[in-house]
Amino acid sequence: MTIIQKYWAPRIASSIRVMKSFKDQSGVCFDLRTIDAEGFMENYEHMKQRDSRRVDFECSRIKTLPEELE
Repeated sequence: MTIIQKYWAPRIASSIRVMKSFKDQSGVCFDLRTIDAEGFMENYEHMKQRDSRRVDFECSRIKTLPEELE
């Protein structure tokens, strides 16, 4: 949640109700409304292009939940 609060608008962070960790602790999964998810990913791509050294994390959009959630 700290990364989201640092790089995205407060309305994005406040719209996340549930965040689940992968069992191996390699990442998290969370749900956003479609309109927010599109902007979230656009912002991520823009940040990666602008300064890939500063953005040292990966984001991707999934269509189904991975089985390895806790």
